[in-house]
Amino acid sequence: MLKIAIFYEYGIDYGMGHYVRCNILQKKLLSMGFRALLYSYNQEDDKKEAWFYQENILTYLDDVDFVIIDSYQADYRVYDLALKKVKRVLVIDDIARIVFPKECIIFNGGIDTAKLYQGKSCKVFAGVEYMICNDKFFQKKEEKKNNALLICFGGGDVMNLSQKVYDKLKEIPYNFITVLGNCYQATFRGGGEIYQGIDEDAMKIIFQRIDFAITAGGRMVNELLMSEVPALIIPTAQNQCHQVEVYAKQKVILKTSLETLREDVFKLKTIKADKIKEIKKTFGSKLDQALQEVLVP
Repeated sequence: MLKIAIFYEYGIDYGMGHYVRCNILQKKLLSMGFRALLYSYNQEDDKKEAWFYQENILTYLDDVDFVIIDSYQADYRVYDLALKKVKRVLVIDDIARIVFPKECIIFNGGIDTAKLYQGKSCKVFAGVEYMICNDKFFQKKEEKKNNALLICFGGGDVMNLSQKVYDKLKEIPYNFITVLGNCYQATFRGGGEIYQGIDEDAMKIIFQRIDFAITAGGRMVNELLMSEVPALIIPTAQNQCHQVEVYAKQKVILKTSLETLREDVFKLKTIKADKIKEIKKTFGSKLDQALQEVLVP
């Protein structure tokens, strides 16, 4: 059985996006008949112990056939070291973060991302058809109105936007559901339902209960689209801006800010429900085929 080592990091500043994405990918690879092992670095741990520190990655690669790296911390050297030990190195990328070694194979499941790699020598699979997504969130939105909204900024929410968004809207008569990430450090003060670190099954149910969501521009945007939930998006990191801008132009989400949030809530009708249903059909549609192509001899 071919062995795959998957490397990523998570933490207060790093967020939980890579953690979730790599766990989804591991399950997919296991279902395809591979032996897939996860190796993570928690930001709270000593960085000298991190898999991406100096030559540490080499200690994980005995009897490994393939390496998959989903990281904002690994530099060119880390990928180059792995290439010398295994058959192939796959990169899970979002924004053409660095120039990767030309022998790497890049997977970018973002919207309209193929153009980021024009002129690059690596083999690239780019576009939402290669998205690593959780199939559980493919669901039809119920038509009934619950006057409920979700606030969720996941991960660590270091800017505490969960609290700031709630404070902006708390006088409006909504049923508030606030979901805090595993790494959330502040004390949230607000009404309604408050959860922390809930699993995907609970989140799927919440998506069915809400009329719209307010969230950051990362992984959850795609899960909301898969569940046909209108969303107001406040980008919280540079790597989210491309996805948010493209989706906003297509009118499948509405980009907002703390300053314009209250008035933008009343612009949700500009989101095109039919377009959401159309675009979600393409999410992850070619991923299995591409993984088979590069991992099966």
